[in-house]
Amino acid sequence: MRARSTSSPAQTALNYIFHITDPRSSVVVASGKTVAINNLVAAENLGQEIINKIKNVRAASDRKPARKKRKGDDADDDEWSESQ
Repeated sequence: MRARSTSSPAQTALNYIFHITDPRSSVVVASGKTVAINNLVAAENLGQEIINKIKNVRAASDRKPARKKRKGDDADDDEWSESQ
């Protein structure tokens, strides 16, 4: 008869950090971090985290008020674009 250990091996959690950068402007669009015990779990968590970040950015851009007119802008431009 063989004795079996009931204790599981210690698992170390690792930090997985990501940055999403616009390649044209080099601006960081989103960034975040997830903690996981292996690559498979980290991949799933990172995917969900990235999707949530993109949804939040898109939702925030939908809520932005209309752009204010700058000095020198013609009111005629707005009328022309509305008639198109």
